[in-house]
This record gives sequence, C-alpha cells and structure tokens, in this order.
Amino acid sequence: MRKKTFTLIFITLIILSYSLLMGDNLEETLGALVEDAAISYVDPVVSAFGSNLNGGWFHRVPDAKKIGFDLEIGFVGMATFFTEANKSFHSSGNILFGEDDAEKMTEFMEDDPDLKDYREDVIDAILEQNIPVEISGPTVVGSADENIVIYMPEYEISFDYYDSAVQDTLE
Repeated sequence: MRKKTFTLIFITLIILSYSLLMGDNLEETLGALVEDAAISYVDPVVSAFGSNLNGGWFHRVPDAKKIGFDLEIGFVGMATFFTEANKSFHSSGNILFGEDDAEKMTEFMEDDPDLKDYREDVIDAILEQNIPVEISGPTVVGSADENIVIYMPEYEISFDYYDSAVQDTLE
C-alpha cells in the first residue's frame, strides 16, 4: 500500500509541475482536477499515517551522554480504523476550454464554405462555456472491485448568427 501511495504522490507532483509550465488551456484545467482527485484519493492514508507517527514509536528517552550509542529493540503496533466516508471520494470542477482547444474543435469548419463564416462565432461560444466534470471512486483504502469514474455530461454549444442573404430574401 505504501508503494501505491508514494507512486500516486509522485504522479501528482509530475502533473502539478507540468501544469505550472502550461498556459491557460485544457491541460491546465484537467491537471487541477486530477490534483484534487489525487489528494482526495490518498487523503485517508496520509491522515492515518500522520496520526500514527504522532502516536509515538519509542519506549523511553535515552540517558544523556556526550558520546555513546543507545539501541533498543521492541515491538511497536499501529492500527487505523477507516470509516465508510474514508473509502470513497468525490471531486468536481469545471473545464473552460482555451482558444487553441476551440480552434482544434472547429478545424472542420474551415473546409466547408457554408460553415467557414461562422467559425469565429462558434469559437467564441466554446470559450464562454464552463463544462462541469465530476470524478469519484474508491480511495486507496476503498474497494478494489470499484473503478474511478469520470463524468462529463454531453454538452451542446449554441450561438446566434445573422445571415444577411437570408434576410434580404425575406424582405
């Protein structure tokens, strides 16, 4: 379990350092969501480990000596009980797409003469949307049979447009 904890913390640190180097875009937003989820995932173990460290692993204080070595052998037992609330986590946030992401999503409009004129309007509409994302699942001490679930609802983006050719035909 320790190996999993340290691996997850290491991965979280890599994601954090990567997100600091990126600009204001989708990767940064997802990095922040992953950070929150990773912290929630390991929180029960980190809290329990800290509590057990404060429980005292020594039997007595050795006598003060100027030069010497004190060795004590014994058994130390630790136990942490986890409630049901510690066995699962839930994290949520919003994704705000950056301009590069919006341009990639609308590249197909560049080749279509009917849609080409509306591409900028669609990009502006995408940039204004905050899309909710939820991450939930078992923590480190949760059930191994459950999976982490990432939920992002289907999202429809609409925009207003004015076609002068259609308007001229109606008049």
